[in-house]
This record gives sequence, structure tokens and C-alpha cells, in this order.
Amino acid sequence: MSGSVEEKLYEAAEDGRVSAVSSLLRHPEINVNWTNEDHWTPLHAASWNGHVEVVKLLLAHPNIDVNVRNEYGETPLSLGCEYGHVSVVEVLLKDPRVDLTLDDIDGCTPLWWASYEGHHKVIESLLASGRDLGDIMNKKGKTLMMAKTTPPLKLQDQEGELRLCHCLKDSWPIQYRPAMSFV
Repeated sequence: MSGSVEEKLYEAAEDGRVSAVSSLLRHPEINVNWTNEDHWTPLHAASWNGHVEVVKLLLAHPNIDVNVRNEYGETPLSLGCEYGHVSVVEVLLKDPRVDLTLDDIDGCTPLWWASYEGHHKVIESLLASGRDLGDIMNKKGKTLMMAKTTPPLKLQDQEGELRLCHCLKDSWPIQYRPAMSFV
């Protein structure tokens, strides 16, 4: 493998190679927050791919920026939420430095993405954290309740859709109006 030590760290994090990440993090001049051309860090790559053990190692580094944003404004937490990596999300939620309210360039928070993608377990973990979860509306005016109606539903059945809304209704301090059809 050629490239800088940071490029090697990124590739190892992206691939989930725990021992390589551990070894590279001990390099005295490592920049753990190095970004590629898309402004992705090793923590973005590990979160996106669901590599929980790599995420743990990166979070333990004293210089890690847990809220770093890529070119679209996505944080490692928002990527974990968007792609439904519950174990990654739960590890990130344990770190008090992680800001759950940060939105991307479209105004979508981690909770918004988990809702949009229908990741119920991720939503439950976010709500159970008891932390501020940010805005319920993105910059296009789509609320969490609207997130699963357009574009087409990503859930297999109507019950799953209703369970998502009831989960939010029971845990989120917003007015819930079941006026939408989920068909």
C-alpha cells in the first residue's frame, strides 16, 4: 500500500481492518482528522461502513474531531444513522462530544436521516439518549413526519411505517397529527 500514513489510516478504517488502524494510530505524526478529496475522514469511512471496532479506536484518539463534516455537511453520526448502523450510532452516542443537532447542507439531522431511511432501531437509540436531537424540519420544509412519504416509501409494510410515527410521537415533543395516509 502506497501513500501517506493518513491515506493508509483512511483505507484501513474504510475496510474495517482493526489491527492496521490500531497500529497506524500509534504513529507519532498521524493526523487522525485527515480528509480525502470529498472531505471524508477515517471516522466518516468507518461509520459509513458500520465498522464499530474501528470507530471505537478512532474515538479514543485524543485529537479526533467527532463532529467533522464532509463536503455535504454530513458527520460520522449522520452517516451511521442514514445507513442504519445501530452499533456505530450507539458507540457515538456514548461520546459526550458528539453533537446530535448538526445538520447537513440540506438541513437534515441524524434523526431526520434515520427516519427517512426507516431505521427504527437507530431512531430508538437516538431518542433513548435523552439528548437534544435538533430540528425536525430540513431546509426543503420536509418534517420527520413527511420524511417517509416522499420520495417513495422505503419500508416493506404499512405497519413498519406506522411504528416509526408512533415511536416519534411517543418520544418527541412535537404535535402529532395522524392526517397522512401511509399507503
